[in-house]
Amino acid sequence: MNKRTGRKPESEPLQRLTGHRMRLAAEQAGYRTTVAMAEAMGVANSVVSRWWRGENLPNMEDMARYADLVGKRRWWFYVDSTDDEFDLVADALTAIIDGVMSGRDLAASHNQVTGESDRFGRQERAALAAGTPGLRGAVTRAAEGDWQSQSPRRRRQVVDRLAEEALRGPEK
Repeated sequence: MNKRTGRKPESEPLQRLTGHRMRLAAEQAGYRTTVAMAEAMGVANSVVSRWWRGENLPNMEDMARYADLVGKRRWWFYVDSTDDEFDLVADALTAIIDGVMSGRDLAASHNQVTGESDRFGRQERAALAAGTPGLRGAVTRAAEGDWQSQSPRRRRQVVDRLAEEALRGPEK
């Protein structure tokens, strides 16, 4: 545990990366200073300053509002990749979830989307099949209803939210 920050050492590089990407996105969106971003967010300048330095991370609601203001997906801040790479991954995840929500188990849906029929062994397929109902429940809750009735844009928002939550891990 870092005595100054109170965080585990392994969390610090991720927080610094996230802070750097938050600052980069804000500057690209025209928020050149912490003051400008803080005014847009309705928070204190010192809060944005700590986010940008990677000392603190915003909660999920603040990150969603921040992402909307700067025109990025929430999970863009947590992984060092390009927007094109995110689009490819999000398209694949959306297609896999479409298959799961249409009745296929997770492994079968993955195989259909990727064409990798030998990707999972018997034990992995069994574990994925056992986890499929939980995934369906999580998707239904995140979609706030029937997945099939959601627009493609809304489905993508749900996938973005679920991916961000998976990358970020549980709230402390």
